[in-house]
Amino acid sequence: MFGYGSYAFALICEDEFVCACVTPDECYQTSEKGVSMMFAPYCEAESCGIYLLFLGSKMSSMVPKGGKGWEFFYEPQEQKIVGAGEFVKLPGPYRKIKSVGCGECPLMATSC
Repeated sequence: MFGYGSYAFALICEDEFVCACVTPDECYQTSEKGVSMMFAPYCEAESCGIYLLFLGSKMSSMVPKGGKGWEFFYEPQEQKIVGAGEFVKLPGPYRKIKSVGCGECPLMATSC
């Protein structure tokens, strides 16, 4: 992605965990505080979404919270780099995210 794609936004929770949810019962929380997240838009046919790329230490992981999902680590994501600073093209091995925020999982929906 770096070098040929654009990001929707970045999220850095300096002294907190990050929580990212795919569905209300499939959320992931960072294994350590201060992990940076990049979110990239991607459309394929009529289906569009925001995909999560996380940047942390070699042992940083996204731990499932809420009953579904599996733990995934930064290091294997880094090993998928196909060139100088480029990740595998979307959708690739990335998770499509519906909600994200700083703090503990699960994220609670609020109304405006």
